[in-house]
Amino acid sequence: MKNLKVVEESSPASLSPTGDLNEALNNKLAIDSASQLEVDVLQSVFKTDIKQGISVHEAEARRRLVGDNEIKDDDAETLLSKFLEKFKEPMILLLLGSAFVSVLVKSYDDAASITLAVIIVCTVAFIQEYRSDKALDSLKSLTQHKANVYREGVLSHVDAVELVPGDLVQFGIGDRIPADIRLVETSRLGLDESILTGETHPASKSSQALSLLSSPSPVDVDQDRFPNAVHVHQLKNIAFMGTLVTNGNAKGIVVNTGSETELGKIAELLKKMQDKKTPLQDAMETLSEQISKFSLGIVAVIFLIGVVTGKPWLEMFTMGISLAVAAIPEGLPIVVTVTLAMGVIRMAKKNAIVRRLPSVEALGACDVICVDKTGTLTRNEMTCVRAYSLADEDHLLEIKGIGYQTKDGGFCTYSREYGVKAAVQDNLKNPIRNEELRPRHPHYHTLFTIGASCNNASLAADGHLMGQPTEGALLCAAIKACIDPHHVRQQYKRIEEVPFSHEDKWMAVKCMDVVSNKPIHHIKGALEVILPKCDKYLDKHQQQVPITNGQLNTVHQVARSFAKGALRVLAVAMSDRLDDDRFTLVGLVGLMDPPRQGVKEAISTLRHGGVKVIMITGDSKHTAVSVAKQLNLIDPNDDDSDDRDDQLAISVDDLKNVNTFDSKVDRAVVYYRMAPVHKMKIIEAYQRRNHVVAMTGDGVNDAPALKLADIGIAMGLAGTDVSKEASQMILADDHFPTILGAIEEGKSIFNNIKSFLRYQLTTSVSCMVIIIICTFFGLPLPLNPMQILWINIIMDGPPAQSLGVEPVDQDVMDMPPRDTKKSIISKQMIVSVLVSAFIMVVGTLYVFMREMNADGVVTSRDTTMTFTTFVMFQIFNAFNCRSEKKSVFQIGLFRNTAFNWCVGGCVAGQLLLIYTGAMNFIFETERISVNDVAFITLVTSSVWIVDEIVKFFMRRR
Repeated sequence: MKNLKVVEESSPASLSPTGDLNEALNNKLAIDSASQLEVDVLQSVFKTDIKQGISVHEAEARRRLVGDNEIKDDDAETLLSKFLEKFKEPMILLLLGSAFVSVLVKSYDDAASITLAVIIVCTVAFIQEYRSDKALDSLKSLTQHKANVYREGVLSHVDAVELVPGDLVQFGIGDRIPADIRLVETSRLGLDESILTGETHPASKSSQALSLLSSPSPVDVDQDRFPNAVHVHQLKNIAFMGTLVTNGNAKGIVVNTGSETELGKIAELLKKMQDKKTPLQDAMETLSEQISKFSLGIVAVIFLIGVVTGKPWLEMFTMGISLAVAAIPEGLPIVVTVTLAMGVIRMAKKNAIVRRLPSVEALGACDVICVDKTGTLTRNEMTCVRAYSLADEDHLLEIKGIGYQTKDGGFCTYSREYGVKAAVQDNLKNPIRNEELRPRHPHYHTLFTIGASCNNASLAADGHLMGQPTEGALLCAAIKACIDPHHVRQQYKRIEEVPFSHEDKWMAVKCMDVVSNKPIHHIKGALEVILPKCDKYLDKHQQQVPITNGQLNTVHQVARSFAKGALRVLAVAMSDRLDDDRFTLVGLVGLMDPPRQGVKEAISTLRHGGVKVIMITGDSKHTAVSVAKQLNLIDPNDDDSDDRDDQLAISVDDLKNVNTFDSKVDRAVVYYRMAPVHKMKIIEAYQRRNHVVAMTGDGVNDAPALKLADIGIAMGLAGTDVSKEASQMILADDHFPTILGAIEEGKSIFNNIKSFLRYQLTTSVSCMVIIIICTFFGLPLPLNPMQILWINIIMDGPPAQSLGVEPVDQDVMDMPPRDTKKSIISKQMIVSVLVSAFIMVVGTLYVFMREMNADGVVTSRDTTMTFTTFVMFQIFNAFNCRSEKKSVFQIGLFRNTAFNWCVGGCVAGQLLLIYTGAMNFIFETERISVNDVAFITLVTSSVWIVDEIVKFFMRRR
């Protein structure tokens, strides 16, 4: 889309107000530059007026030039093209090639069965995924609304898609910003920019031009890949498309529309990012390459042996091609697709919704999970649990109760020297009734009063919070102290508010005290910001007295003890005015965000299974490390030294130094003071080390990171549509332990695919070896074509495919994530296949030769005995393949119901082939005695017995 001109590192003076508008409209104006323009210059550049706006005719002309105010998507794929895309997988191409070769050698039944298998696989995958990546549609949906715009001085309500650069737009509480807008008039404007910044507090906005000295500078992420959105919070006079008005109202001039907005740039980034292949897709690609080489090797070896032994070369070539085609497991794609689909269904029942089939198995290879702390690991229900005031320097105040239930909990004091950890043992010695807090500790009463005054939240009687969790915690503590928030706001009439901002980290309200009839400022914010501004503190007589350096050190010690107790620290202060940095410290509060139920246990299980869990948070280092210890991310008994914490925790400053970052990333488990835009750098650091990375996210600005990760996991309740559509998996309940079940399912799925592959390879190898031996030794073939067809049905049909739905192994989480660099066909599998195939070949040929030597000719009895022997070998081998290491009795003989029905069906079918006249005629079989069946069972069970012995010694080892 065309838009306004970019001005690189330019001053407002370089933007000539007399420049040609058409030339300007053919380019784009950088948001940084627009933020630096004074309003009068802005009007000149855009040929607009802050009272009248532009004319209707001018708006139509500009719209024809720059296009609609919407995020453009690439030409949509047709359903047919999406379906045909499924045929490009390497394994599918290999199967289509084998079908073509089968036609050339006139093996039409093989060609038909392979083609049918391919169509089934591609159709199932298409149906499951045809609603795949809709991230751009979700971004577009954020712009499909109305806007209030001035045209020729008349306020009109138009579709937001009609907006053009230069339009004068008006908006108020509840409105969604329709474009990137340079503000020209504001009245206590606050915007929810969380979809871009991840910051939950409303961002305060003004109409003042940013000076060049204070202009935004690039921060510590890749500006080319994640443009301008990284400094959204610095542009105080820009309202960004998709953000929401939470306070006040404003007017502004549209600067950028559609794809040129910050939201549009994220959309462009998503377009450029290719979908990553999952580890399973990579494994299937490697397997198809290996099978291709193996097949060509078979053709070459048989052809050369045939030529050397004097057999017709065309006959040998045809036989080699036929055996090579038979070696390709055409049932594998079906098993993979069905197994993944079954996994999707099971995971959906566990509140994990998988959007793309291969992503199910990818979780089984995941060895790093990067998780947001707030709302995912914790409940996002802040609770005030500690308070401190220099008025009672030697004691701390404990606040009972968790969450927003105001009727629960009370107060007690304990000696500061005990520290936070000793509070539980000491707290019963000094209980305080709620109504006694004010007369016994007036300084704490003042602290909670300010917490209720400098507050925009409201708390219902049932504990339902409307507002920010931090403010809800302060409100709840005030009510526990018998302070009525409504009465507080009547006594302290609010005149003005300075909203909390991510960069300032504090909030203030200017109030008129109706009792003293004097103005006063109530302030709360981060300790590191508030304390340096404090030159006084409030003593127990409610007097403001000078604060000493020793008392400042005491406050820092208390704050550090709070942080080490996994508490977030807030400072509360008061002042007559804000511009002289002379505040009076009232006290500190320590807030706890309780861990979600089951998170601690889930993290322990994941760590035991070789999965590293990384916590990403905006908290301070001490708080972040303490929370990590609470959650078992760090051993609670670990060294508490700062050096140790520095090894385990990475700050946003560490990201700027590549050498420091790379040297710490292997040991780090905590990333603190992070914003969502830093996630891409964290993901890339682990991917460079060949880790399979899962990343959680919920905002629009999380979408690129979710797409970059090997497994992007979006929150189903708190997540935006964009984050959900950019992810591979969605947690319907936002519950971290749900990931544990998904990883368990992923590991199990890969094991089931390996089980099927082992079964097919064993049968294929043994069948080929038998045919090759009989051919080159001049022996008659022990099996006729119809019998081989039945064997193929067992090899590729329901018995084989039922291995793909083997229930989850109870010990699967004890297994480490699989190494994605290793082939799906491991050395252990090759040895197992060769041992089982050797037993099956020797046993089948033994029965064949034994029956044939009895009368010197091949009779129906001979082929029936041999045929039944080979089928029973497959049945017993299927039991072996249910687990790589466990005995069939350990995993449960009747646990896989589908497998048991399929095996039972095969045995019943084999008996029908032997004992019914019609089947005798079709398959050239005849009845055999019960003793013959017992003999065959004894011989064929050898493959199962040997495998059980091998597994026993493997477990012992």
